[in-house]
Amino acid sequence: MNRAISISLAGLATGLFCATVQAGKPTDDDGDYNGNGSPSGAHYTLNIIGMQSGKGKVEEDTDQSNGRRIFVIYNGNTKILLTEGDFDVIDYDGTDGTAIFQLPNPDPDCDGTTDYSVYGRALGGGGWATLATCASEDGPGGATIDYCSTGTDVAVFDRTQGGRSVFTNVSRQLLYVSGDFGDGLKRYPLFGDDGYTYWWDYTNNELRLAQLRFYELETVVDSDENVDCEFPVIEEA
Repeated sequence: MNRAISISLAGLATGLFCATVQAGKPTDDDGDYNGNGSPSGAHYTLNIIGMQSGKGKVEEDTDQSNGRRIFVIYNGNTKILLTEGDFDVIDYDGTDGTAIFQLPNPDPDCDGTTDYSVYGRALGGGGWATLATCASEDGPGGATIDYCSTGTDVAVFDRTQGGRSVFTNVSRQLLYVSGDFGDGLKRYPLFGDDGYTYWWDYTNNELRLAQLRFYELETVVDSDENVDCEFPVIEEA
């Protein structure tokens, strides 16, 4: 398994990584940030690469050389399925429409404070992409019911204006499904409800690279009364 770090929740519990801030912006113990907007310290990096048609193909990864990258459709939609566990890329070739990424449960207590944080930025010569966090279940009659974040709870990676590319905290957008699904506006953390399929809905408009960094830093995303680990049951119409 080729990864920069393995999240240790025990480290968080003992206070080794104990920094917490409000408004969705974490800091490390010294408040130290790099010039590109990212916190200092160890992290896991995931590169989401837009693959242009006719620019080559994704070869079978027999030596895990692509262990921290996912290839996605250059113009169109890729579903990045999410499974629970240590950070790892399970299926890196999303040019067929589907990839798989593994990451830990970000909020096992469902209290609105994450055990780790995600920072993201767009790189490359232009283009933009959006990334919405979603969950689905099998509803009445075998129909699939989808829950997806919308509005400001969707992460946007934009290089159309050029300029310097900096990291921003996207923990709220990437680690929770947010919306009013019949039980008021709430946030539902990844893997909080058993039996659901979770994924990132990545819609690419010629963005070459979206880069994500995962840090062992807490983020206060919302108050605990606005967070739930059980989706409301949507009855069949």
